[in-house]
Amino acid sequence: MTIKPQPVKSHARITRATKPAVRPAPEVCAYPVRRFTVDEYHRMIDAGILGEDDRVELINGWIIATVPKNPPHEVTTRRTELQLREVIPEGWWLDIQKQITTSVSEPEPDFTVVVGNPDRYANRHPGYGDIALVVEVADTSVIFDQTTKRDLYAQTRLPIYWIVNIADRQVEVYADPGGPARKRLYRSTTIFVPGQQVPVVIDGRTVGQVPVSSLLPA
Repeated sequence: MTIKPQPVKSHARITRATKPAVRPAPEVCAYPVRRFTVDEYHRMIDAGILGEDDRVELINGWIIATVPKNPPHEVTTRRTELQLREVIPEGWWLDIQKQITTSVSEPEPDFTVVVGNPDRYANRHPGYGDIALVVEVADTSVIFDQTTKRDLYAQTRLPIYWIVNIADRQVEVYADPGGPARKRLYRSTTIFVPGQQVPVVIDGRTVGQVPVSSLLPA
């Protein structure tokens, strides 16, 4: 199934997506390091080198630790789950903190809206073509989610990406990925603030509206 993104229209502040002028500088290691392929990452999991207690993701070939979730993040995650479950249509389901597979990464977003039913993914993680919406709840990880994760999801052609931004009390909606594969970006960015509602677009169709205030902690 090909998922066609629908441009996001609202009275919210809309800007065109560009790469941030300032990006966090990567730490430089004094010793030789190497990237891992998705297959190598899976083999480490199968061999027990990485287990369920290892909170890591494969991002652009690097195995990185995920940020511990604080109470505001946990509350926002529960709120977001409740709101999304209310509007997701039949034929789709909400996956929570589960991996998605790309060519060079295996991130673990807070939510993905996935086509079909769980049995369809008995032997693989969802990938491009299976996913209508990916959501990250961001507090201390907000810069990472606005840069590295955003670019990764755009390059993977995931049609719509939300950041529920706790620190700035807003929901950022990125849509319409386009451009050459290695330089692909979301061409539309919409910011929603308390008092506004975020349209939930699944397979090119708006299936509901979610109030921003219902997602963020009081």
